[in-house]
Amino acid sequence: MFTKTDIEKYFAAEKAESVVFILWGVAAVIIGLILLIWFRNSFNKGFVIAFGIVAMLHILVGASVFARADSQRINNVYAMDMDPASLRNEEVPRMEKVIKSFVVLRWTEIALAITAVVLILLFRSAPERAFLYGAGVGLFIQAALSLILDFFAEKRAHEYLNGLREFLRL
Repeated sequence: MFTKTDIEKYFAAEKAESVVFILWGVAAVIIGLILLIWFRNSFNKGFVIAFGIVAMLHILVGASVFARADSQRINNVYAMDMDPASLRNEEVPRMEKVIKSFVVLRWTEIALAITAVVLILLFRSAPERAFLYGAGVGLFIQAALSLILDFFAEKRAHEYLNGLREFLRL
């Protein structure tokens, strides 16, 4: 049986994972700055650019999810008793859209990981292309982490949506 506690748990987990995204993003930016300051070479420049761009995206996405999680939690817990129609008309379609976006994200992250592997394989033995090799390594780390974190987020989203549908008898 789907309860208010399930809604609370879903949004608490979303908020917790958003903190992981933010902290990883900040750590990645710091790592990048350290590499650029102390180890100026082509590999590190490529690594930091790829690593840093994705880190900034992690920070932005994490902050966005974190900022809206509490209001969504409160609204949906309230709606469970007072306005179940809003769950049917607003939350279920929102979650269906979220799940569709996870499919796009997954394929984008897989494409980035494949691109990274190609860069690594093509340029690992080419010192004159160390920039591209570094970009591949940085991109691969970020794409792999994103895939892992989004796998768990998508799994939670499916469970939450199924719970909503069960509650609403959809």
